[in-house]
Amino acid sequence: MKKDRKHFPLILGLSFAVVAYAMLLIFEKDLLFRTQELNLFLPTKMWFSHRMDYPAGFLSVIASFLDQFTFYPWLGALLLTGLWYLTYHLTRREFAIPDGKAALALIPMVL
Repeated sequence: MKKDRKHFPLILGLSFAVVAYAMLLIFEKDLLFRTQELNLFLPTKMWFSHRMDYPAGFLSVIASFLDQFTFYPWLGALLLTGLWYLTYHLTRREFAIPDGKAALALIPMVL
């Protein structure tokens, strides 16, 4: 019985990533492109220091950097689902969630 559940978390995480990727491309393609359109990322020292003056400034820089990849919706969706899968994997690992209850690690991505 335990051998049957050995690959369950991997299959669950990958199936979630594939379904989320497909849903993003089907329903949210325009939103991904519009997000990139409204964002400005400038690789200059002045822009970086201006962002760092605010709380969570480095997170804002990272978000602005990653937003530029949504110009191509397939790439933005791939990057986003990859980050979601990484979050799923790290949640399972850090909270030591057993294989049978691996679906609990999907809660951060659903929220």
